[in-house]
Amino acid sequence: MEELTVGTSRETGVHFPKDNETRLSQTGNLTLADRPALTTSQVSPLTPQEDTTTASLQLTTVTTTTIASTTTTTTTQPITESPTTTTTRRTTTTTTAPASRRTLSPPIPKTKPRGTTTLFPFTTTTEAPPRQCNVTEKIWVKTILTIHVRRNRLDSIQRQNLRRGLTQALSRALNDTTAQAQVETVFGSPNVTVGYHVIGADMVYPSSVVVEALHSYGRDRLMGDVRQFVPMVTALPNTAAPWKTSPAISLQLKTVLRFVGPGDDPRSCRFSQMMEQRLENVFSEAQAKVLDVHTRLSVQMLSVSQSVGSPAVSLVYMVRNGTAPLNGTAASNLLGQLTAEMVGYFLFYPPLVIAERKCPSASSMPS
Repeated sequence: MEELTVGTSRETGVHFPKDNETRLSQTGNLTLADRPALTTSQVSPLTPQEDTTTASLQLTTVTTTTIASTTTTTTTQPITESPTTTTTRRTTTTTTAPASRRTLSPPIPKTKPRGTTTLFPFTTTTEAPPRQCNVTEKIWVKTILTIHVRRNRLDSIQRQNLRRGLTQALSRALNDTTAQAQVETVFGSPNVTVGYHVIGADMVYPSSVVVEALHSYGRDRLMGDVRQFVPMVTALPNTAAPWKTSPAISLQLKTVLRFVGPGDDPRSCRFSQMMEQRLENVFSEAQAKVLDVHTRLSVQMLSVSQSVGSPAVSLVYMVRNGTAPLNGTAASNLLGQLTAEMVGYFLFYPPLVIAERKCPSASSMPS
């Protein structure tokens, strides 16, 4: 009976080669990383002898590999009720959400570094707008005062007080509380020559406007304002004059505009320099049409004035061909060859007087 049982088991049992028996005996010692990939037909349920700790460790290894390797592993695993299956599902959820790995990288800073500012449209800033004027010696003004000081020189405090006295007088003379004197140079003793230019809140004053305003303000009032800050002032030999000497009357030219736009201030340096460029364009056009010459003439604005109650604006200037000044009569005759419409086209405003020689006047005499 015992032999029959044994024989029966041999006949009905499945015979494995010795190599396969050896491999099967070692199956319990394989980890998930050592097993070959199984197809669906080759999958067998996991035995209880497998260590769940080992499977968890293998999960960590799979997570650190590429997504392609993780996908291959998860597709080969059967969906069963074992604890390993739950772990496999958790792995699949993690690998299919690559955004979770990107959140581990440090975020890019979005704030601006210190010391930088960004201006947006329609924002208000405390910074003053650009004055749009090229400050050169052409717009400087000089005032000469007699000051008796020790060592025949002004110290830094006295220079500062002198600037404050000039600023007070200029704000009253120009009727502009924001007007300030910007002192460029101070030299001489006892007659001290002060070179400066004048700025406002959003403009730079040309020298002609400053000189005319101080002459109208008066020598005594100017001296009184300066003495409030520099009591050592004893005389005022020259109230105000352009820093650069004005050319001879025979070289000066005048053009009168009927009006200017509300956005243009004839008292500003910006307006003077803008009209210099426009007049240069007019003379270039006149040379090309009348003389068939294409050389560039330069224009230096000497003064801009507007009478009270009148919209007309007078421009007094000088024309140069290179470094040689043109005679006022020759320059006016050249510009007179153009029509008023053509001149107004280049100047942006209709002319009341296209061009004529400047006549001497009492206001042009230095005081």
